[in-house]
Amino acid sequence: MENGNFAFVTLATDDFYGSGALVLGHSLKLVQTKAKLVVLITTGISARVVDKLRKVFDLVEEKLKNWTPTMIKIWQFYSVQSLE
Repeated sequence: MENGNFAFVTLATDDFYGSGALVLGHSLKLVQTKAKLVVLITTGISARVVDKLRKVFDLVEEKLKNWTPTMIKIWQFYSVQSLE
């Protein structure tokens, strides 16, 4: 498969996790990854952090509502199952 078919995807639910996503994005760019960089965000992130994420990531997906920890666990379970 071509590298264009791959992406690094992370989730940021607030400004704290948004800052971590920025570090991840910058680190992946430093190693010159060919994969796309995608961050999924919730409404808990400030506009200031979203603007910074847009400068680093290829795609900032804003359609997520605030997820509870239980919802995230369920999503992780189904995501792992789909990879098997």
